Amino acid sequence: MASDGFTVRRLAAIDMHGTRGTIRRRRIVTAEFILASVGLLTAGTAAWARGGWLAGGWLIGAGVNYIPLAAYALTLYSTEQLAAELRDVDPARELRRYALAQFLLLLPLLVALLALVQLRRNPRPAAPAPATSRIPAPPQDENNPATHPPKARQDQ
Repeated sequence: MASDGFTVRRLAAIDMHGTRGTIRRRRIVTAEFILASVGLLTAGTAAWARGGWLAGGWLIGAGVNYIPLAAYALTLYSTEQLAAELRDVDPARELRRYALAQFLLLLPLLVALLALVQLRRNPRPAAPAPATSRIPAPPQDENNPATHPPKARQDQ
């Protein structure tokens, strides 16, 4: 992805990385995106239900803006994915550039619509599965035909 154009994915990535790319920052920013989307949507729905349609609508729209950021944060959470997204990028320069772009979150639905347009123009293939899995294989039970198929009979 070119670093010259604004993308919502890059906004999430550079915010998660910060200046040093620590796991602590990644955790905080991911939690921020998730909690902001849930919190703003909840507050907006409550305000709307009480007759505050203007404030409720703004809060809901702002909450919807955080949904693509939360989704990107979850997909970019691993060190490898984040490094791949920010390959050939100067984080300090990008942080300065994207700092002003964060004000777009105040405009209801704008970031969400930008994310949809960008996703339609440049769909990303699913990330390949890692070569080795951290999840151990389930134990094989020789008496269970579902996990251990019966051996072919050899009639002689």
